[in-house]
Amino acid sequence: MITRTFYKLFLFLIICTAFSCKHSAVITITSTVDSLDGTLVRVINDDFTITYDSTVVKNNSFKINVELPENGFYRLDFSSKIPYKNYPWMHGCSFYAEDRSTYVFKATGPAQILQNRYDLSSSSADQSKLNEFNSLAKRITDTVKHQRLYYINLSDDALLKNKDALYRKYLDTITQMDECINNANLAAIHQFIVKNPNTLITPYLITNVYDLFERYAFYKKVLDGLSPAVKQTKYYNEANELLQSVKNIYIGAEASPINGKTLKGDDFKISYANKKIILVDFWASYCAPCRQQTPDLKVIYNKYKSKGFDIVSVSIDEDAMKWKRASAQDSIPWHNVAECVDQSDSKNIRNFVVKSIPANYVLNNKGRLIGRNVELDSLERMLKKL
Repeated sequence: MITRTFYKLFLFLIICTAFSCKHSAVITITSTVDSLDGTLVRVINDDFTITYDSTVVKNNSFKINVELPENGFYRLDFSSKIPYKNYPWMHGCSFYAEDRSTYVFKATGPAQILQNRYDLSSSSADQSKLNEFNSLAKRITDTVKHQRLYYINLSDDALLKNKDALYRKYLDTITQMDECINNANLAAIHQFIVKNPNTLITPYLITNVYDLFERYAFYKKVLDGLSPAVKQTKYYNEANELLQSVKNIYIGAEASPINGKTLKGDDFKISYANKKIILVDFWASYCAPCRQQTPDLKVIYNKYKSKGFDIVSVSIDEDAMKWKRASAQDSIPWHNVAECVDQSDSKNIRNFVVKSIPANYVLNNKGRLIGRNVELDSLERMLKKL
């Protein structure tokens, strides 16, 4: 009986280990490049924090054999001290690493890399799907750029003929084209994910969009329609969790608790009951736009704090010293809190779906959301009603 019980336990542990362990990904990357000799090439994680292997381009080629922790998204990072347009340059090319797959990278000069015009063919089916998406994004961008050039030529012609009204009309169209170029990647994502329910590239792309709030129903429908195999991946779980967070912070919803400590090291606590409007402002020491708006925020804060306005600055800094140094430099007078953890582990980032900074939420005295990503002039219009 003891022997049989031990055998069952041993077999159970083997099965559990087989299903719980992450399997490493061994890949080979070769290349055909031009005008890149001396360029450092690294295989790094998607967060740019870990280098797994590196080499230098010699005789217009490089080769990397590397074992990565698991199948997943990584970056092929290029950096060179040899100037391109008078400056040293660097660029990370995203790719999907799949165990036992081979990759061939092709590029002619730094420009193709910096403009994401390189070619990265692979025996990996998911990398091929990623290539398909990248090609779609390039086609959309090129189409809009071509149209923009057409209207630039028309505007120049109208200007020469002193047709001011027509010239202004063309300028407005060019401005709209500029916006379309900026949103070309998002437009490509919208097209790609609808047509590709059988690849993990789809949920991965959803975790990188910035219009989750505006198009929640659309992304939810796409996720629900993914194949059973894709729904078993961690990328589906991440996208699904992200959408759940979005669902929980709709306008009118009760805001999640703000986690972290104050500059004094105390756990952060706040009561909204004695306030009327509270701005929850996400920032970081390295975010120039965030810190540039601090003087204007101080003017608004000093003007309305006696009327029930308050601010909670929530830093997403991972390094406590950098957060404290920036806070001292900016002399932030209101609530200031940070978790100082890896951003992938941040409860504040996850609960408030912070995809980029600066970002903010506006709460009422019941701690319910009444605004999101409000511009300072719009904020002041709200405060004038106090």
